[in-house]
Amino acid sequence: MYDSSTAAERYSEVVPERLTALLQQVQQATGGMVQQTSHQRSRALMAMGEAILTERDRILEANTLDLEISREMAVPEQVTDWLKLTPERIHRVARILHRLGDLGSPFDLWMERRRPVGVVALEYESFSALGVLAAGLCLRTCNGLLLKGSNEASQTNQTLVDVLLTALATTDVSVNVVQLVPANWSDVTRAVFLQQPLLDLVIPHGRPKLIEQVAAQSVAPVISTYLGGCGLCVCPSADLEAVVEAVMDSHRGEPDAVNHIESLILVGEFDQNGLAHLWQRLMTLLRLKGSPELLQWFEPMATLATEQAQSPTYNRTLVIHAVATLSAAVDWLNAYGHGRPMGLWTALQDEVRQFTARANGVELYINTSPRFYRNPVSAPEIALGMSVETGRVGLKALTRPQSLFGV
Repeated sequence: MYDSSTAAERYSEVVPERLTALLQQVQQATGGMVQQTSHQRSRALMAMGEAILTERDRILEANTLDLEISREMAVPEQVTDWLKLTPERIHRVARILHRLGDLGSPFDLWMERRRPVGVVALEYESFSALGVLAAGLCLRTCNGLLLKGSNEASQTNQTLVDVLLTALATTDVSVNVVQLVPANWSDVTRAVFLQQPLLDLVIPHGRPKLIEQVAAQSVAPVISTYLGGCGLCVCPSADLEAVVEAVMDSHRGEPDAVNHIESLILVGEFDQNGLAHLWQRLMTLLRLKGSPELLQWFEPMATLATEQAQSPTYNRTLVIHAVATLSAAVDWLNAYGHGRPMGLWTALQDEVRQFTARANGVELYINTSPRFYRNPVSAPEIALGMSVETGRVGLKALTRPQSLFGV
């Protein structure tokens, strides 16, 4: 079994140079992995998936300790939700590792030749299973990975990495391709971590403040993930009940509702009864915000239902706008959507063509929920999250174009 305590004792008095040494180990191991076969990496991914399942109880025990400490420290509920592991969440991430193992070399998936990024850093807030998923994606794409988790998840993070490295030790892939910055390395601040010249790519995941700080401090390129922010244009021809279901479905992502609908833009003139029903249904599920004129117009048409206090999503906010034309709606999203995904709900093909021609979102959704799945039906689309730079942060985002590359 891989023992992280030896490394922790050796670096009990940490200075930034120790982090550089750790990165050099990851970089060297990454170079060796590129020389191995796709089959060898597949075997390593399968071994990692099996180890996660075998050590489930050990992982859950560590997670319970983190949860107890977090409650004593009054950690925000959103962060605690990310932190909590369940048997199903553990099985889910193990299935992803197995799918990545079955996939084979990802470099055969695209028309252009591509190469690994090199050494990837993931700084993540509480969502421990994300470190496992990142390890799988990096291994599949021949990248090294350095993880920096948050303090409230330290026991869980360390246990998960120990399990992964124990599995790697039984394979041809070096244990150094995945490493975790130990929680007791107090000298390794975010600034020290992000200014390491050996990092080739940094991916942050967490609340907006974390993302902003990482983007501002990193000397390496950053893929900034985000939570929510999708805008949905709704036209009068739309099935409003289907719109309600799409909005709510987008908020059901577990444990983090990536890509959920935050803005709903009403386009043109609606039937007042249908619009009142839409408003009333949404009021029971989400906190609604809009201009004072819009809210005043809706108030007499819908009353607040008693179910709202029981809705698990009621602490989330949906901002509603009203505009005269689809062009105005798209202009608003292009100006304020920051390049994030955009959706349209309509029964008219002309409106679909107009929307797709003008909208500049990283992804567009037509008459469907933008709900994010990390492990969708299509195996190559496995992803950590969403980003305005790359769309899905998956296998392709972890590679770079290259004219000649034989992996």
